[in-house]
Amino acid sequence: MIRVLVPATSANCSIGFDSLGMALEWRSVFTFEESEEFKVTGCDPEFANENNLVVQAFRLTAQTFGKKMPVFHMHTETDIPLARGLGSSSACVVGGIEAANAWFDLKLSKEEMLKLAIVLEGHPDNAAPALMGGMTACFKIPDSKKKPNQFKSENNTDRSQNAKPEEAKDEFIHSLMDIDGFIALAVIPDYEVSTPEARKALPEKVLLQEAAAQIGRALVFREAITAGNEKLLYTCCEDVFHEPYRQKLIKEYGELKSLADQYEIPFWISGSGSTMLYLSKSVEQLEKVKEELKNKFPNFGYRILKPARKGALVEYV
Repeated sequence: MIRVLVPATSANCSIGFDSLGMALEWRSVFTFEESEEFKVTGCDPEFANENNLVVQAFRLTAQTFGKKMPVFHMHTETDIPLARGLGSSSACVVGGIEAANAWFDLKLSKEEMLKLAIVLEGHPDNAAPALMGGMTACFKIPDSKKKPNQFKSENNTDRSQNAKPEEAKDEFIHSLMDIDGFIALAVIPDYEVSTPEARKALPEKVLLQEAAAQIGRALVFREAITAGNEKLLYTCCEDVFHEPYRQKLIKEYGELKSLADQYEIPFWISGSGSTMLYLSKSVEQLEKVKEELKNKFPNFGYRILKPARKGALVEYV
């Protein structure tokens, strides 16, 4: 039996739209074992079939390396909510790729698996930290001619049927950042924000001076997070690319942002939302924030999480 444990992730990280991502120690677990018949368990019946995203990622990996798709029983264990900006789809993609790598003994590097993940995901900001752990920064090499983000899926359709294995040749540059010492508080509203809806809210253009200022904040962001400088990091977390537009989809955003400003701690929309993340070096401070918010928003979910230093883990049981 193969068991893959994949961390939740928070993408964008304020000023890193479509490029920064952070792994969180809250894991989805996918187990694979040989079976006489194909079976998917542990998930909503809607996804208990061959269109399951974990299975699609496994299939894409098998196709890419000329392997025959095996018959297996795949079981899912996760309480990470869907469509909340915590990388649930990336966890599925990475889980399937890691499982196929182990099943066929392909000996793929994390970098090679990232290329496969992006074929299904379209962008690396969740997939990279899910695979590698920590906080990652990624960008696509400008002269690459491929466009992996054309492989989109809606209504639980099979992305691996449209994905082309040769798309995995696209090259991305990534780097890892040390985020030891920081702890996150994930505030999870009781409603979804769909990624397509969040994408539609974005502007086609931003002003040059705003973009230039954001580049400066992004450069200092890296120094602040690796040095463990919470106050400097708080100053850097002022995005102009996506949060001013996506906050309209999260009606409580203003109150949560005001609380971050009161405590002067880093805060951002996780992925496309609806989850929002506070970051601090003090568990006590995050507990205070959590208690204040629980009184106002008792129906929300709250979870204090350590960053995941390691990405996806594979166990042989």
